Amino acid sequence: MLSYFVSVLLGLAVLAGLLVFFHKRTVKDIEEGASVSFDLLTKQDPKLLEDVSEETFKSIYMTAETPTAWKYWLTAIAIFLLGTPLFLGVLNAGVYGMKALGWIIEPNTQADDSFVLNDGEAQLYRRLPGDFVTTLAENYAGFYYFFGLLLFWIAVVYFVLRHYHKNRPGPLHDELLRNK
Repeated sequence: MLSYFVSVLLGLAVLAGLLVFFHKRTVKDIEEGASVSFDLLTKQDPKLLEDVSEETFKSIYMTAETPTAWKYWLTAIAIFLLGTPLFLGVLNAGVYGMKALGWIIEPNTQADDSFVLNDGEAQLYRRLPGDFVTTLAENYAGFYYFFGLLLFWIAVVYFVLRHYHKNRPGPLHDELLRNK
């Protein structure tokens, strides 16, 4: 398990390094675009740039135009890769606890008081082969694993995207108006 976490952390470090490298290249291009946009907006819409210095405009432009989604993608991937094994451990402990409380029925107990429909007739499980009963009862835990893991992944996506949209800057025009 330790080797899994070490390899995931190394992979995430490499991915983060590549993203930072490309982010720096993008920032240089955006800085050039800020100068061009300032000159263009000074001619086209001077009212919008009233009381806004070129340095302030560049700062606002960088905030509005610099991509930040990659940070959130990296965060979501890291949570998925590092959190999934831990969450599966929590689910396993939960299934163990449910078995101890009797919420997941043991095959013998279930065979005594459960029925299955066969050609319209109810039959006791104990009249069915033992392998069938054991497989059926043991697979009830699979339901908890499947939907538990699905809910974990949905929760990660929900919270990461909620944080992204809450902190995301608006378009340049809106950011300039907000700065005034």
